[in-house]
Amino acid sequence: MSMQIAAGKHIQLARLPQCRKFYLQHLADVLRQCNLLSPAAIQAIINGSGRYFDARAAQQQQSSFGDEVRGLTSSHISLVPEDDLELNLRLERLNTQLSDAASTALWKTQLRFMTLLGRPDLGKNQNPIGPAGIVEGLRLFFEQAGASSLDEKLDLLDRVENTLRRELPVLYEALEQEMSRMEIEPTQAGIIRAQESVVSLTGAAGRAGSKPERAASNTAASLPDDLLTLLAQKARRSDAPEPALLDQAALENLWFRLEQMSTAPKTTKPASSSFLTDTSPRLEALIPELFAPPSAAIGSPPAALRPVSALELGIPAATSEGQTIDAVGLLFDMLFSAPELPPVLKQLFASLQVPTVKLALKDRSLFTRANHPWRRFVSVLGRCAGELGDGSGGSDGFQASLESLVHDLVKHSDHAAAFERAAQSLEQQLEARFNQRLQAAAVYLPLLRQIDRRDQAAEAISILLAQMNIGTLPAVLQSYLRQDVYRLLERTWLQEGPESTAWAARLANLDKLLWTFRPKTDGEERKALARELPGVLQVLKEDMERLKLSSDQQAQILDACFALQTRAMRSGTPEEKASETSVGSGLPVAAMIDGQLESGTLILHTRECRPPLTATPGRHAFAPGQWFQLTLAGREQNFCLCQKSPASERLLLINAPQSEAFTILSHLLAAEVAAGNIRLLGDPDLVSTLLQRALAAARQAPAKSP
Repeated sequence: MSMQIAAGKHIQLARLPQCRKFYLQHLADVLRQCNLLSPAAIQAIINGSGRYFDARAAQQQQSSFGDEVRGLTSSHISLVPEDDLELNLRLERLNTQLSDAASTALWKTQLRFMTLLGRPDLGKNQNPIGPAGIVEGLRLFFEQAGASSLDEKLDLLDRVENTLRRELPVLYEALEQEMSRMEIEPTQAGIIRAQESVVSLTGAAGRAGSKPERAASNTAASLPDDLLTLLAQKARRSDAPEPALLDQAALENLWFRLEQMSTAPKTTKPASSSFLTDTSPRLEALIPELFAPPSAAIGSPPAALRPVSALELGIPAATSEGQTIDAVGLLFDMLFSAPELPPVLKQLFASLQVPTVKLALKDRSLFTRANHPWRRFVSVLGRCAGELGDGSGGSDGFQASLESLVHDLVKHSDHAAAFERAAQSLEQQLEARFNQRLQAAAVYLPLLRQIDRRDQAAEAISILLAQMNIGTLPAVLQSYLRQDVYRLLERTWLQEGPESTAWAARLANLDKLLWTFRPKTDGEERKALARELPGVLQVLKEDMERLKLSSDQQAQILDACFALQTRAMRSGTPEEKASETSVGSGLPVAAMIDGQLESGTLILHTRECRPPLTATPGRHAFAPGQWFQLTLAGREQNFCLCQKSPASERLLLINAPQSEAFTILSHLLAAEVAAGNIRLLGDPDLVSTLLQRALAAARQAPAKSP
């Protein structure tokens, strides 16, 4: 077996000169495209790059992680003349810029060089064909052309850089395809068990911007939260009491991959499922978008909202890191499926998924600390659902402002402090927008005062009708009194006032009508009924005409009145007659009625209940700044609660972009929210809600096979 392994390694290494030749030939072609370098200069750069390739290929062991991070910079910090120091700094910056420009293609070649060199610990700055080799070639060229001035050298670097930034990714893609043709497979990062030599994440968690590192430890870090514990129980075998941990090289590769996912184009193509059965899965199957041709990403549709998965990243779910990644994936799965969040907001959250993984790998208190900056920012961003849900957020640049804020946050989002600053900034924006809506609400106050007076009239009329005990009347008369006569009474109360003679006359006419329905037990009462009845019927007819009731409605009401008045003329006890006339109809079913008041271009929508619902104290505490979604005037709209009327429990909600407002009593709003007719947007503790949903989903999911 060892002979077979040695033979396989020998075959792989035999392909190293072919890769070197392919790389240097294509690099020379790229340098010729600059049209700025002589053949001698190009040859000098190729020689320097070749030396770098040979040195990295011959290196048997990766340097320490600290050296890896420092890269080439530390090797050139020395007491040198100022011009040389400035040139060195410019070359180091060029190295960084070229690495960033070709990061994805460079990473793919690094994975194949890990296999080619038999070094799964190969760091990104140890890649034989990395931009650092080109920088070394430029150093050699400048040394050999020592007569040039610093300004000329810097100017040449600026001009060469544009060509290199454009062409290097193409070169690396071509080399990666050539290595694939040579059957040099990409290396999959390995893992080790917890009882082997491992290190904890705590060493790196406290250093801003640092990658997770391992230091010696005998046990894995304990899982801090119910969600992680549940995932661990489902992912691990019963004979594995502690989770596995990634070794340092695998952890660095994971971290580098996460950095690429933050910036690289994504596709909607799902990962191949072949890795579920393969004993040695190919990395192309685990992360297909990383090895997709560059042309596939150009012009492709936006990425689907897919939660991150440890398995698709090539990280086994039984590892501590895998459980953290899957926990984040579950949280974002709940975000993506939350019905209360609009699509544009879900896209913003999607861009934070990978940065959240990076933060959680260093600081898993993200799952447990109620005041964690990440949780605060997610909840504040969730409050923007009302601002964006109806598309109004894009009309004044708010959506663009959010996108810019999230874009800036992604750059530094592996620091908890960055989320804290972003939350503060967003809260200030939301407060400013709310203050603008308060100003917009001021113009609706005269209309609100009109409705307040109507509320006062409604309360007085409801009390009046309750005292008149009309529940024993036929249904047609109950409907007439509770709805039609109600409108007459309301109009009189609002126009003339409750102290006016018109209001008193209206009450006297209503009382006389109800008197004609009551049984008359002696001759004097029957004579009085016969005397008053024509005038009562005349007033009734005038009121029905004033209300513009149809002839059929009028006939039904008159027939019902005639039947009651005829019975009232008969002799008998009041109890008997009341029993005969009672229909037991009770109160009609409450119905919500939409209306509106207009004043110039202002529209104040209303939603009332007939008959009025009784308020439930203490169950409808809504706060200014909350957003609600409702269907009004045939379209779904979002309204922000701005203020409560000082004279009643009436709420005023504003949808400023449409110059419309909505008003409703607080107990009616509570009833509508409970019935699902109105949706409350912006969960004040969105993360807690997501965690509860994620826990429920994790409990229902089947345990993963070992």
